[in-house]
Amino acid sequence: MADVSEKLVSPPAAFKASCWQHFKFRAFKKDDSATWETDKSVVICNECGNKLKYSGNTTNMSTHLQRHHGGKTPGRRQPPASEKESAPVQSIKTMFGANRKLKHDSNRAKMITKSIAEFFVQDLRPFSVVENIGFRRMINTLEPQYTIPSRQHFTDKIIPEMYDKVKSELLGDLEKAEAVSVTSDGWTSRATESYVTVTCHYIDDEWNLKNKVLQTRKTNESHTGENIGHILVNSFAEWNISDKIFALVTDNARNMKSAAREANLSNHIGCFAHTLNLAAQRAVGVGALQKSLVKIRKTVAYFHRSSTALEVLKEKCTLLKLPNLKLKMDVVTRWNSTYEMVDRYLQLQAAVQASLLSKDLRIKQDILKPLALTDEEIIVAETLVLVMKPMKTATVIMCDEHSPTLSVVWPLYQQILRSVRIQDDDSRCTIAMKNAIADDLAGRYDHVETFLQMASFLDPRFKTLPSLNDVDRVGLVSKLTLEVAELGNQPVVKTEPVDTAEVLPLLAALPVEKPQLSGSDSDESPIKKKLKTENGTGCALSDLLGDVYIVKEEKRSKSNLEMASDEVAAYQKVDTLLMNQNPLLWWKENAYLYPRLSKLAKRYHCVPGTSVPSERIFSCAGDIVTAQRSTLKSKNVDALIFLKKNFEPC
Repeated sequence: MADVSEKLVSPPAAFKASCWQHFKFRAFKKDDSATWETDKSVVICNECGNKLKYSGNTTNMSTHLQRHHGGKTPGRRQPPASEKESAPVQSIKTMFGANRKLKHDSNRAKMITKSIAEFFVQDLRPFSVVENIGFRRMINTLEPQYTIPSRQHFTDKIIPEMYDKVKSELLGDLEKAEAVSVTSDGWTSRATESYVTVTCHYIDDEWNLKNKVLQTRKTNESHTGENIGHILVNSFAEWNISDKIFALVTDNARNMKSAAREANLSNHIGCFAHTLNLAAQRAVGVGALQKSLVKIRKTVAYFHRSSTALEVLKEKCTLLKLPNLKLKMDVVTRWNSTYEMVDRYLQLQAAVQASLLSKDLRIKQDILKPLALTDEEIIVAETLVLVMKPMKTATVIMCDEHSPTLSVVWPLYQQILRSVRIQDDDSRCTIAMKNAIADDLAGRYDHVETFLQMASFLDPRFKTLPSLNDVDRVGLVSKLTLEVAELGNQPVVKTEPVDTAEVLPLLAALPVEKPQLSGSDSDESPIKKKLKTENGTGCALSDLLGDVYIVKEEKRSKSNLEMASDEVAAYQKVDTLLMNQNPLLWWKENAYLYPRLSKLAKRYHCVPGTSVPSERIFSCAGDIVTAQRSTLKSKNVDALIFLKKNFEPC
C-alpha cells in the first residue's frame, strides 16, 4: 500500500477575504503520484490548529477568529516582515501561554468584567459599548488574553448581580438605622414613560448622613394621591422599613399631600425649596419688574446670537477691569435663573452699555433703543436682586446633602419673613415684591410648626430659638422632653409589697458583727432588731403595715421622664455651635452624654428639608434614558439609577 504525505498550503490568490491570512488548506500526495491534491472541505487555523468545515464562504472562519482569538478580525493589516516575530519567540509565547485566552471564571477575567460593569454604572454608558470597535481594541491592548462578554451578558447577569449585592448591603444598613425618612417625586422619560422615584435618608452609627435611592418604578397609572400612596406603601414593605418611617418630604402638590394620607404618614413636610420657588415666582411676576426684565432678556439674546458683539463685550470687560463673564439667559419657570440673569447683567452693566454704543457693532438707533435700560429700570433691576438675595442664599443652603437641612428650615423661614417687612424708604416696586413673598409664605408651615422647631432645637447651632418668646420656648421644651421620655426603655421603679416570711430568712443569714460598745444597740442581731420593731415603734401605721411595705434601701432609680428632663436641661446649658460647624459631628462626640436625646436627634436630622434628592434623579435619568436608549427596559432604568446613586467602588 502506498504511503500518503500531507502538508498545509496557502489558499489560492483568488481568495481575497482577509481572514484567509489566518487559515490554510491540507494537501495530500501519494508516493506513487507526482501531484498534490488539496482538500477544500476543511481549513486549518494558523493560530490554534483547529479544523473548521469549509463550505464556500468565510463565516465559520470569521466567527472562529472573533470568539477564540479576540481581535484578529477580518480587515486587520498584517505587520511588515521586519516586525513579525521569529519562530523561536512565537514558540516561547506558546510555551508560557501568552496566546491562551483567560477563562471567564478566572479571577483576572472576573475583575476586568466587574470594572467594565462599574464603567457602565458610574459613567452612564450604554451596554452596546462592548460592541464598539474602539472599545474592543482598547481592552485587547490592555489585556490581550481577555474575551469581552456580550452586552446581553452584562444586561442579564453582571448588572443584576451588582444590584442584588448593593441592595443586600442597603437592607442591612436600613435594619440598623434608628429612623428613616423618604422623599418621592414623579417624572417622565424621553420615551414618554412615567416613573416614580423613592429615596431614603438615615444617619448611620458614625453619625454620617446617608442619602440612598430605593427604587425607580414605572407606572402606567396616573399620578393620583391614591396611586402614589400605594407605591410608597409597597416600597416600605419591600425594604422592611414600614415601622421606621419618620417623615415624608415632597413638593406642595395636592396629590403628594393625598399620598401621605394614603400611606398613613403623619409627618409630611413640604419641600422648602419648592415653597420658596412659589413665593419667588409671585415676586418676579410683579408688573413693575416686567419692563426691565424684557429689556434685559433682549440684550442677553442679542449678545448670545452675535459672535461679534460677544467679542466686543470681552474687550470692554478687559478695559473696564471687569470679570470676563458671559451674560446668562433665564428660564421662565425657574426664578433663580431670572435672579442670576439680572445679577450678571448688573455686574457687567458698564461693559454692556459700552459695547452697545461701540462703533464696531454699528447698531442702529431703532435696535439700540429697546436694549438700553433707563436709570429707573436699572434701579428696579437692583431692587429685584436685593429682595431676592436672601431666598437665593436659602435655596443654595437647602441643597446640601451632607449635613442636616430640616433644622435650618425654621430659622431661614423666619429670617426671610423678617427680610420682607416693609421699611419706610421702600419703593413701590420693593413693597409690591415684599408683599407678594409675605402673602405666599404666610401660613405655609403652620401645621408642622412644632415639628420644625423641634428639629432646630436639636441642632446645637439653633437651639436657643430666638424667634420664640419665653412661654412658647418652655412649651416646646416640655413637648420635646415628653417625646424623649417615650424613647426610654428603662422601667419606672416603684415601691413593691414584700412578704415578711421571705425577708426574715435573708436577715438571719446576714453575718453578725462584733460589738463595739458594751450595752449598745449594736450587739443586737438583725433578727432581734426585727422582733423589737414588731413589738412596737410608737407609730400605729408602721406597726400595722411596716412589715408589708418595706422600702428598698438602695437609691430609687429615676423615671424616664426625669432622665429625659435632666438630659434636655444639660443640653440647654451647652454653648451653641458656630454656623459653619457640623451638628452631626457634635452629636457624634457628645451622644454618650445624651443617650436618649441623641436618639431623637437622629430621627429629626435624617429628614431633608427639601425633596431635591428625588428631583436630582431627573437629571441622572436624563443621562440614562437618552434618545439613543429610549427603548431601555424599565427594570434596567431602575437598576442603573439605583447603582449610580448607591454603588460605592472599593
